[in-house]
Amino acid sequence: MRLDLKMVPEVLSVGAVFGIYYNLKGPVSDDDARAFCLHNAIFNVWPYWRELVQDQSMRMGTQPVVVPLLKR
Repeated sequence: MRLDLKMVPEVLSVGAVFGIYYNLKGPVSDDDARAFCLHNAIFNVWPYWRELVQDQSMRMGTQPVVVPLLKR
């Protein structure tokens, strides 16, 4: 049975903005950089997002919210 999230009231909200920086050893075109960010950067930041959500939900005194692993 799948839970319809539209039917569940929002009880807490967690938001964050992550900055991610890469050091490159050579020139990269704007198109390649954009493609890299769209397809790879999210996988580099996802573990930090998962930890933040779980930590903040525990600090709020609620059941820890465990964000699932990111799958391609």
